[in-house]
Amino acid sequence: MPSDVELMQAIVRGQAKAFDVFFSRYRDAVRAHAAGMLRDESGAKDVVQEVFLRAWNPGPVFALAAFLGETDPLAEPELRLLVGLPGR
Repeated sequence: MPSDVELMQAIVRGQAKAFDVFFSRYRDAVRAHAAGMLRDESGAKDVVQEVFLRAWNPGPVFALAAFLGETDPLAEPELRLLVGLPGR
């Protein structure tokens, strides 16, 4: 089973299967967390859609990493947080 970092790296390369695994792994947890915060199931579904849309299109995070001269965007804790990964 691939790690979250491996999945994000594959997603950045456009590998849809990696995105499917990532989505399956976290969809329910993201929905439950959003529903708990919003107390609105419809709003929680919107949050899930937005979270995973951003995971599929993390372009701005990696553009920022390139601007900062970081060759591995997921190496910097701040950039990891922007894509929803825990710090190292």
